[in-house]
Amino acid sequence: MKYLLLIALLIPLYSHAQIKSSGKAAKTPWGGTWWSMRKGELALGWYNNVDGRVQNDKSFALEFDKCISDTAKKCTNLFNELNKEKGKTLSPTMKFDLWVKNQVDAAYGVGNYPNMYSRATKNELEIHYIDNNPSHRHYEASGFAGKCTGWSLSAMEYAEPTKTKTINGVTFTPTDIKGILAAIHYAGQFFVPDQMYLGNAYRAEGPDHNQKFYDDPDPHLLINALEKHIKKDKKMIVADMDPSPGVWNHPVYAYELVLKEAKGTKVEGTLTLRYANDEVGIDDVFSTQTKRTDLLERALTLELTVPADWDKKIEKVKSSKWTGASKDKHPDSIILGLESGWRSKVYEYKNTEMKLEVNFQIIKKVNLGSGYKVIVDELLKKYYQ
Repeated sequence: MKYLLLIALLIPLYSHAQIKSSGKAAKTPWGGTWWSMRKGELALGWYNNVDGRVQNDKSFALEFDKCISDTAKKCTNLFNELNKEKGKTLSPTMKFDLWVKNQVDAAYGVGNYPNMYSRATKNELEIHYIDNNPSHRHYEASGFAGKCTGWSLSAMEYAEPTKTKTINGVTFTPTDIKGILAAIHYAGQFFVPDQMYLGNAYRAEGPDHNQKFYDDPDPHLLINALEKHIKKDKKMIVADMDPSPGVWNHPVYAYELVLKEAKGTKVEGTLTLRYANDEVGIDDVFSTQTKRTDLLERALTLELTVPADWDKKIEKVKSSKWTGASKDKHPDSIILGLESGWRSKVYEYKNTEMKLEVNFQIIKKVNLGSGYKVIVDELLKKYYQ
């Protein structure tokens, strides 16, 4: 009797709320680092006492690049030593450059076709390694400049790398592959159709700064997008989860909307977004975990203004606003999808801004005897097979 009374008392608390909508993408994203441009880990690496990786300095990275096409004895000795240990001490881009060099040398002989070597490490240092250089074009944004957009977009397309594999004599860890994926997909941001973009990322510093602080997606517009892309199409979206200066993109894979009963033309509600975290241990792997520590959620409060005869269809809502703490914690901008075939369009090198931002050496086309192909695609194919 006591329990029946308790249930009866609880019913009124929930009778004024209803789950309006929820959805989940077919794939679940995975946590990955945001690849700080200030630290330059993609090009220089980081210390890891488990797999023997070390953090190299810039002078070594440049010497490594110079030796790629140099047949002097010291360079030959360097690459003999690196190949002996399967490149385990190297950064992701150095491993890629070593892998490409070995492929080209095997096909044509050492140094015979230097134009086919990749120089991804040198290019990464030139375009994205900020360090403490005040003349770097991203210096003002060095506190947050990175490749979170590339990581987010790659998590939409690829399963999390979870294994360490030796491919053509070079050992790639899951983090190496994550870094290479982030570098490739960083270009995706240049191929977002207008109809696939909501809001306007607030960049207060850097070469692409803008001051459109309040040009953010209203709640009802975001909900409409979630209903279409996550619930109906079963696809992830990418959201800048912070409306303050800087862009902090994350892959969002699920949502839940809870609305209260309308009071006149006002409806209060809570929208919960579920997404992957980019502030994780750089070498952590999550998809093999029983408890996914890389998946986060954020509850946002909102208010809809609805017609007097509202039939509870979100598409009929004309205005809305974020409320409470959500005024400062809602998504700033949303990428709903990319142009069809965008990967092939990257290789055309036509966008000037893109040339300054995308490491084209990592998507270099190389002919190993069967025609020119984007060689990194061959690496990814072998890793995932």
